[in-house]
Amino acid sequence: GLRAGGASDAEVFCYEFDVTDGAERGRALLLLRYYPIKDGGETRPAECKAGFDVRWQSRLLKDVPAELRLLSFMDPIKLSTKGRGSAQKELSLLLQRVGHRLHGELLLDPSFAVNKMKSDLLQSGEESSSGSIKLVQMLRDRKVAEWVRPGGGTLVDEFLQWLRGREQLDDNFRFAPNSERGDVEAWPPAMEDGASPPQLLHGVSGDVLRLTGYVTKILRAGDKTLTAPRSESGRPVEADALRLWLRKDKSKVFNKTTNAVWAEVYGFYFFARSGLSAVEVEEECRRATDGEVLYLEAGARAKAASLTGDAKEKALMLRALPLELIELKQSSLRIPEKDWKAHVRSLQDAHEKTKPSAVVCIDTATADATAAGSSFVGGDIERDVPIEYACEGFIDEGKKLWLAVQVHNGSNKVISKPELEKGGYVVKLTATHTEGTVKLIEASHFYAGG
Repeated sequence: GLRAGGASDAEVFCYEFDVTDGAERGRALLLLRYYPIKDGGETRPAECKAGFDVRWQSRLLKDVPAELRLLSFMDPIKLSTKGRGSAQKELSLLLQRVGHRLHGELLLDPSFAVNKMKSDLLQSGEESSSGSIKLVQMLRDRKVAEWVRPGGGTLVDEFLQWLRGREQLDDNFRFAPNSERGDVEAWPPAMEDGASPPQLLHGVSGDVLRLTGYVTKILRAGDKTLTAPRSESGRPVEADALRLWLRKDKSKVFNKTTNAVWAEVYGFYFFARSGLSAVEVEEECRRATDGEVLYLEAGARAKAASLTGDAKEKALMLRALPLELIELKQSSLRIPEKDWKAHVRSLQDAHEKTKPSAVVCIDTATADATAAGSSFVGGDIERDVPIEYACEGFIDEGKKLWLAVQVHNGSNKVISKPELEKGGYVVKLTATHTEGTVKLIEASHFYAGG
């Protein structure tokens, strides 16, 4: 039988209604359930089509076409997208994003016409003894504004409110627009006085990323809300920082030591073309479901404090990783302050041991560190010349000299060429000429020996 009332509870959207045409009157009951996305996958059973199945006197009609599996207030195409902030426009955007996760049943009484095989509703032709074709047509053609509750109130508002609540069960991501205090800004941000925009680095490889879109400070994942602090001069503010764990490799089990990036979040990026109006940015923000998390690595500020120039700038560059790598399954979503400080302290201790502490001239023939008096400079690549020859003036003025050195860390271990370049280090040597003039030599690119 048909369920009385018109309540829409937390689990099921329930709507009982009449369809009338003069003396003809049919009764129907719509039941909809939302199947949220969990652990990155859809939970709606594969055999369930988006929309609803139709039952006539409890009998499943197997051949009902797609246009009768949605009522007009459920169809994003039929909802009006005019008017800023209108309920129909918001519902249309929401259905475009999550409508495929809805499935339910429309239960009809015998007043609606069906074909002889009782597998489909009759929409045209002569009136059938099984029921009224006009009632089927009225069910199909009812306008969005005509769907109301018997006691008053539009169904669009109620359906929108219910669907918003159901979406909170999703594990996917939702970007907060400016109307929800998202503080959305264009990326890359506009720079003053012709300054170059900041670059982004890939969080694992370190490659430069070319991203164009927008960044919001608020991201929702299911019933969780992540809020990054507002920025100053293009950098995240350390006070009230949002610190999260990100997986380096999604396919592997999360581990704070071996499979985690400790990130201080700047914001959340989503793709959209540049030059959009404020209204268009709002719509794109609501429509987006994927993007990148922009962040500073743990310890970046402390490391930058010991560097200068390009090396310092690189240490403070924002990095980006896909949102799907955010670790959402820990009991504490945010990294506890105590754990963060301990991790940064351990990074600083490791940095003190591994950062460059000495530049040592070496004998290129043996690649062993030697005393300064027997180190070598090369007049050319093929021939090495003892450094004392240069000191005594046996090398012509203007001759290019090649100096072979090793860079040692605090543990007196040699730092490799890739480590030097990845760390953004610069080797600086002071050359004193016989005339007493001093010249500074800098090198930030290194040959295969280190």
